[in-house]
Amino acid sequence: MGVRPERVLKLIHDGRIDAQKVGSRWVTDESALSDKVWLKSPGRPMSAKSAIALAQELEAVEPSDLSAVEKHRLHKRIRNLLTHSDPKSQLQSWLSARAQPLEYTVGGSDISELREDPRIKLSGVADPRSGLLPGNEIEAYISRDQLDHLRSEWFLVPAISRVLHGH
Repeated sequence: MGVRPERVLKLIHDGRIDAQKVGSRWVTDESALSDKVWLKSPGRPMSAKSAIALAQELEAVEPSDLSAVEKHRLHKRIRNLLTHSDPKSQLQSWLSARAQPLEYTVGGSDISELREDPRIKLSGVADPRSGLLPGNEIEAYISRDQLDHLRSEWFLVPAISRVLHGH
């Protein structure tokens, strides 16, 4: 995997690797590891301020309160995304530490309306123009104080993956 055993144990304990303990060893299905973002080294995660600025810029909204250095970094990241061979994994690596991943399923007929709900902030991966997610998935940020309201209003049901799925 290219990482130290201590790192693998931390990933297992953090729930980022599905593994079972057999005797004194941890075991996992090797094929389940092939698409994990942490196997690559695409750079450190973004700060919350940078992540919000990136999302705003990708939505054609002028980010506010950025210094000249922050604006330069933001435009450098966008250029990186435009030329990256795997922009989805790059975005995931930058945003991976920004929030606790929550996994829900929503009725397929609701997915387009949920995408428009102002209480959720779509990640760049979820922007339909990116072409990085199928139309029946959303990856977004949700304020913790709005989560219970969203769950009850949209009948969100716990799901297996880290995105909202429509079916």
